[in-house]
Amino acid sequence: AKAVEYAELAAAEAASILAFEEAARLYGIALEALGANELTRKAALLLRLGDAHTKAGDFATARATFDEASRMARALGSPRLLAQAALGFGAAGQMAGGVVDDTVVALVEEALGAVRLDDLRLRARLLARLAIELSFSELRERRAALSSEAVELAGRASDPSALGFALVARHWSLWGPGNVGERLEAANDLLRLAERSGDDRLATLGHRCRMMDLLELGEIEAVDTEIDAHARLAAGRKRPADAMYMEIYRAMRMLLSGAFDG
Repeated sequence: AKAVEYAELAAAEAASILAFEEAARLYGIALEALGANELTRKAALLLRLGDAHTKAGDFATARATFDEASRMARALGSPRLLAQAALGFGAAGQMAGGVVDDTVVALVEEALGAVRLDDLRLRARLLARLAIELSFSELRERRAALSSEAVELAGRASDPSALGFALVARHWSLWGPGNVGERLEAANDLLRLAERSGDDRLATLGHRCRMMDLLELGEIEAVDTEIDAHARLAAGRKRPADAMYMEIYRAMRMLLSGAFDG
């Protein structure tokens, strides 16, 4: 029991300093030390292990881990664990290749059918995940309705994190040639939420979304303002994904300005 406790604490500490590979190794040690009958705790540890693998970029292992957690959740008859496994499984895919992942859709829909109607926070996240996963489908009306319900439920739950996720899903689900105004509204709502909650991650996503919308509108000076805001946040967050996007944005602006020699 002490080995499990210490391994879990060490894993959480490793994750807090972005050492996600080490966190995954330590969660693995905790799982090995668990008793055979501690199924609920094992399921919870699998969720943390899957999250560590996702953040370390090992998406195949993350998905296998979340799949194991989902099977354990069914065996335990736990809708909440099933929902968390579905969300983790979906996050490890991230709309790979711009196609709809039917496995994610089926798992999220299963979780939605199992979770209590009054669990607003979890239902909001599931609806948002489903809307995001359907972003590359032809089901425009359905994904717009899913994201709208997700925003409404997250607002009722007074959960900034769930609301932020729902607003990102709203932005994705609305994407089309004729609704940049609605998307810009979702991006502005996301930035206002980030300011109220002090969440730099939501602010980064908000500036990224608003930059893309303003680019479509041809407001280049405003685009540069959003890129600069994103860069300031990225410098503080020190996340590889943020740095990658900054290189993409800088290359885009050089192309637009005709600076082909770099």
